[in-house]
This record gives sequence, C-alpha cells and structure tokens, in this order.
Amino acid sequence: MGRERTVVKKYVITALLVAAFSFSFVGCAEEKPRYVSVDEVEISLVSTEKGVTLSWQNVKDVDFSVYKSGSRFGDYTLVGRNPEGNKFTDAEHYCYYKVVLSDGDGKTLKTFSNLGEEIEMFGQNVYVFSPDDDVSSVKNLFSAIHSRTVDDEFSNGRYSFLLKPGEYDDDIGISVGYYTTVFGLGTSPTDTSVSSLSCLNRGEGNGAHALINFWRGAENLSVRSNTTWAVSQGVSLRAVDISGNLNLHDSGGYASGGMLADSRISGQVNSGSQQQWLSRNCEWSSWSGNVWNMCFSGVNKPPVGSYPSLKYTVEDASSIREKPFLTFDKTNGYRIAVPALREDRVGCSWTGGGSRIESFIPEEQIYFARSDRDTADTVNAAISKGKSVVFTPGVYSFDKAVEVDCDDAVILGLGLATITPTAGNACLTVGDSVGVTVAGILFDAGETKSDVLVSVGTENSTTVGASLYDCYFRVGGSYARSAADASLVIYGYGTTCDNLWIWRADHGPANDRGYGVGWDVNDGETGVKIYGDNVTAYALMAEHYKGHNVEWYGEGGKLFFYQSEIAYDVPSQAEWMDGERKGFSSIMVDENVNSFSASGLGIYSNFHNGGIVLDSAITAPNKSGIAINHIATVRLNGNGAINHVVNDFGGAVGAAGSGTTLFTDKFIPE
Repeated sequence: MGRERTVVKKYVITALLVAAFSFSFVGCAEEKPRYVSVDEVEISLVSTEKGVTLSWQNVKDVDFSVYKSGSRFGDYTLVGRNPEGNKFTDAEHYCYYKVVLSDGDGKTLKTFSNLGEEIEMFGQNVYVFSPDDDVSSVKNLFSAIHSRTVDDEFSNGRYSFLLKPGEYDDDIGISVGYYTTVFGLGTSPTDTSVSSLSCLNRGEGNGAHALINFWRGAENLSVRSNTTWAVSQGVSLRAVDISGNLNLHDSGGYASGGMLADSRISGQVNSGSQQQWLSRNCEWSSWSGNVWNMCFSGVNKPPVGSYPSLKYTVEDASSIREKPFLTFDKTNGYRIAVPALREDRVGCSWTGGGSRIESFIPEEQIYFARSDRDTADTVNAAISKGKSVVFTPGVYSFDKAVEVDCDDAVILGLGLATITPTAGNACLTVGDSVGVTVAGILFDAGETKSDVLVSVGTENSTTVGASLYDCYFRVGGSYARSAADASLVIYGYGTTCDNLWIWRADHGPANDRGYGVGWDVNDGETGVKIYGDNVTAYALMAEHYKGHNVEWYGEGGKLFFYQSEIAYDVPSQAEWMDGERKGFSSIMVDENVNSFSASGLGIYSNFHNGGIVLDSAITAPNKSGIAINHIATVRLNGNGAINHVVNDFGGAVGAAGSGTTLFTDKFIPE
C-alpha cells in the first residue's frame, strides 16, 4: 500500500538516538546497553506494507505488555509481553494498541494508549469509530465534543467523526456542534447506520434560534429516527438516508438557509420557520412549508404551488457530479470515492441500482495533511507528485498558497479544516488543470490584506471543469483585523459551485483578543468574481461585502438558489455609492454579458444606520439572453430601503415601498 509512517507517543513527537560507549584502559571499546527511566520511555509506531511495528527503549526491571484492539474504543487483548528486542510487530493494519509498563509485582507504572495508524494519519481531532466500540465510551466522547463546540462560534477547535460501516447502538446519537463534521465511511449511505443525528436551536425559550448555527456538516450515513437539522449558512447535509421525518427548524425558532443534497427521507420534510433552503436531487414522501425562498432541483416530489403565493422554485433535473468522499475497508484501506457525472438526474445518486462511484483514489495517492506538522511547502510537494490531499481538522496558517496544478486532484477537508493566509497571500489557487475538486474547507482572511483567498484558473485560463463543494469564506470575526479584496475569483470554464457561503462577518465576539467587525476592521470589497464561461452555482450565499457580493462577467452562467444580506454597517450614503447609483447591488451582471440565468433569489437589507438606500438589489444587462426569476427582497429592520429589484424594474421595500417584503415573479428584459 506504499505506506511509511512513524509516530512517537509522548505528546510531543521527538526522536531520541543515544549511544553509550566506554573505553577500557588498554584501548578496547565495549558497547553497553543504554537504559532510560520509566518517565523517559517513548513508544514509536512504524507502518509499512508488511505491517505495524511498535518499539521502545531499554528500561531496567520493567515489564512491557502490549494490548491490541480492532478499534479505538473496543476491547483490548494481550498480544505480547516483553517481546525480544523491545519491539512488537503486527501484520494486521488499522488496529489500536496500548503498552503497559509494570514492575515485578505487577503494579502499573505507566500506560501508553491511543497508538494506531489512524491517529498518526488523521491527528488527534479525528475520531474513527466502529460498531464494535464500547457504547458508553462513544456516548461520552460525543457528549464531551458537543459540550465543547455547541457555543464555540469563533474557536480554533476542529473535529471530525468517521464512522466505519455497520449499525451503531441505539443509545448512540450524534449532536453536531461548530466545526464538526460526521462522515460514514461506506460506499453507500445505507452502509453506516446511527440511531439519531441533530442540530438544535441556540439558547432557550422565546429567544432560541438557529440563525448562527454555521460551520458543520454530516454525510453518507443512515439515521433511524426523526431528525431535526436547524441550521443556517455554512452547513451541509449530504447523502443521508433518514427513516422518519426531517425538520429544518427546531420548534419554530428562526433558521436562515441551508442545503440538502443527494438524500432520501422516508417521511416528510418540514421547513417550518426556515427562511430559505435548497434541496437538490432528493427523494421524500412530501414537503411542507415555505417562508421566503424554497428551491428544488431534481427532487422526486417537489411541492406544488405557484410563485409567489407559495415561495417555491422548481427545476426538473440537475446535471452534476456529487461531492467526493472518504471510504474505508480492510482490504483497500482509506480511499477517496469520486462519483460519476450524472446528466439530467432526478433523485439520489445511490438509489435505483448501479454504482454512484466512477473511480477511487487509493490511499497511497492521498496526502493526509495535519496542521501540527504541515506547511504550504509540504502540501505543495505532495501535490507536485500527483497526490490528492485530505486536510485533517485544524487551522493551517500558511505564508503562501496551496497550489493545485494537476488534473483530477481532490482537495478534501475534514472538520472544517481552515486555511488562513499570514502574508497577504492566497489560501489556495487552482492552476491550468482539468477536473480539480476542492471541498469542505473554510478559507479565513488574515490580518494582512490578500488580493484573493481562492482563485480557480487565471486570465486566459485553460482550467476546465473544476468543482467547489461546501467551501466557506470568511472575512472577519476571527482576527482583530482581516482583509481580502475578493474572497473567490473564478476564471475556469465550466466550474461547478455546490453550496458556497462567502461571508464578510457581520458579528464577532468582543473579548480581550480584540475580535470584532466594522467597516474598517474587516475589509472585504467583493465576495466572488466570476469570469469563466458556463459556470454553474447551486446554493450560492454571499453576504455583507462593502461592494458587490457577486460580480458575474462570464457567458452562459447559471445560478440556482441565492441568499444574500447587504452590508449592515454602511456608515453613510456618501461612502456607499456605485457611481451615480445609491449602494452596490448584491449581484452585478456585467453589461457585456449576453447570456445568464438565475432563479430563486433572496436579497435582504438590515442597515444599522438610518437613511441608507440601495437603488437595486440586482443590476444586469437588459437583454433577451438574461433571465432572472423568483426574486424576494426583504427589509429586515426599520432602516433604509431597497428601491428596485433589478435595475429600475420592480417595486421597493422600505421607505419608498408599502411593505417589508416583495416577491417578484421574473425580470422581463425589453
């Protein structure tokens, strides 16, 4: 399998090479054993194709007992005692070990636990589970991680749960907090079954809501009960098979947008108070609910109703390749499964027979990056050898960009792995390549201003068919100051975007580290600039940028489901003018574009200061090839107004209008 990994267990990984020599009076050299104390002992783990070897130093009058389990939280069995040469070798891979040091009377002096290839591969913040694990240990760990993450909106903690195929005990339920992702490791969601999965409101009583339930996800597993998934932006729910109902709200508390893809629900999906949502390629018994903007593409039973009396936007089918995902089996180890492109598809990729997987990237072609040891140079070196990359949970502070310049590379994040630039650099760039995938990563602007956080291709690029899944961009909230001129720039032809949240922060914690937000504190001019032709975006959310949230220059663009809030913190009208027009439209389609379509859009204002006006929610060429349908404009508070929907077309919400919401069926070019 081409593996060669070494880990030394002593919290800080070190290497200790000591040789002791003594020389006799007559000049003869004699090598003597070098002994260490119990406190100095270190355990190394080396993995090769032939197996796994544990080794340690000499210790006088101490017994070493080696225990083995097939899983981290399983039953451990004694497999060796005082092996020859202070070394234990196991031909089996992906097991876990404990080494117990004891004195001659059997008293335990020290225990080394959590020794295993998967810990070396993924680091300490990935927990790999098996159905054979001790139920109480797994419950306690899930509870502890959730308690740690439930209120940790701007922390550096990152976690991922990987569940090997099988059925997990009914007592094991998973509540998903911030910066936590849950993945089944089978080739189908039906391979891995859990009793419950949930994300609930924040707070208690009438003030409870899910408006800031960001940055988390679950995919590729079955759930044996009714499920509550009350979330807002920056969240994914993919390839889940729910036996029961799915509630996209928690007891009516506010929730503000999300995305469900490639999933089957045996019962009803109830959106309730959820303000906007995209469901793509799903199967269910029925759908109930609508507030401002509910979109459906390629679902088997879309709700029936005419817009705007019911806020439904329906597209019959989708043409998309589903997000790549990690799988495991004992024979092949860890692989990245790459789904096949499906044209004009209705329903899930994994139902109805046939395989949803086109190919696998084997473990020896994957580089597992860890934030405690990797730099941009080490990651780029792996990519230059043709490897795909799995970013394990952590915050990667890089002084140069990750450069993806080989065809069909997959860059996959676990636990909302976060890349932050430290020198005004980009986080990641995709070069002139074909079929690159970037998925599951949070790109977080640093204190030194970057021109761009992520770029796909370059001007006159030959980049073709790149895909971005569950990629989130953040300017502000995490640092005292942060800045990026543009968060995302796309030049590549035929790029697909599937669930992106591009966010200039409107809030952040006020504490002694100086976190905060403000017009001159978190400086983000533009959310995304799209120059490439035939770019498709499902579930694009872009918010609060000082200029346009989206600028679209490419031909043949398609946008299905869009959610946006205008910048809250505009200081004055004079400081927020786009030439002669008041304010910057949320979407600007360049005047030279001849073909562009968008459906299911929600654009909202919530100005902190009075008297701020946005002339147009959208600006676009008035041409026959421009089609913009089902647009909701909303004024969330009593300040200011949005005067028009597209250009000078459509009514107002706010000062010049009669209400706070306006639902416009379509923009009809002259």
